[in-house]
Amino acid sequence: MNILGSELYDAAIRDDVSYIESALSDKSLPAPSWDATLDAAVIGGAAEVAAYSLERGATVHNLVLGNVICSPCEPIYRLFFNSGVLKINDEVDKWGFPLGIAAGQGLHSRVQYLLERGARPDVNIEFYGGMSTLAVATLRSDTGMIDLLVRHGAVVKSSGAIVVAAREGKLSMVSSLLEAGADVDELGVRYTDERSVTSMGTPLHKSVERGHLGIVAALLDAGADINVRDGQGKAVIDIACAKRASNEMVVLLEHALVRSAA
Repeated sequence: MNILGSELYDAAIRDDVSYIESALSDKSLPAPSWDATLDAAVIGGAAEVAAYSLERGATVHNLVLGNVICSPCEPIYRLFFNSGVLKINDEVDKWGFPLGIAAGQGLHSRVQYLLERGARPDVNIEFYGGMSTLAVATLRSDTGMIDLLVRHGAVVKSSGAIVVAAREGKLSMVSSLLEAGADVDELGVRYTDERSVTSMGTPLHKSVERGHLGIVAALLDAGADINVRDGQGKAVIDIACAKRASNEMVVLLEHALVRSAA
């Protein structure tokens, strides 16, 4: 329900501070709720009204913060950080770290803004199930984002990014991550839930499971260990048999097994 009334609400979302000030001076009108005014301003991308509401003591609750870190409006976004209401490395309830959300949205300039102000590049993102920023950028096939994060200190090894790339069939991303120092035999990320261990597997396990022949070939060429077992103790060839892999893939894996035994 809109507790501001339609006229004040419209003024808030169109960023009309002068109208709100005139409403304040009219004693026949009830005083506006600064909390509701702030909510409307954030949703409407009205940075001046948002700043005006904050100056007058508006309460910043988690819903507002969630709307801010997902807002497409850069002035709104930066207002909350520049004013100190939001901290660069603070988690927002049910969302996670601001950097992770921005990376997930593919917002390069916003990620750059956060990194230049000290954001940690290796955070996990609650909204994406605890995936790392690099892994989320990989989901988007965003090589530019990966380069940006790595330049600011993100560590490719043990980020889970190459496992995601292999699982999702993103050959170019697998190649880029290997060039950036990814471990070809990484088992993925172990989350706080112990059950996540059973879903862990190397890029080779995941690409075989999904039938990505080109990626399997690229990983083997890069030196992937055919004998490593996944979180359930399964060998790569076991997965290929269980998934009824193509003849081409089985031959490729069998040749790798022969080479490993030589």
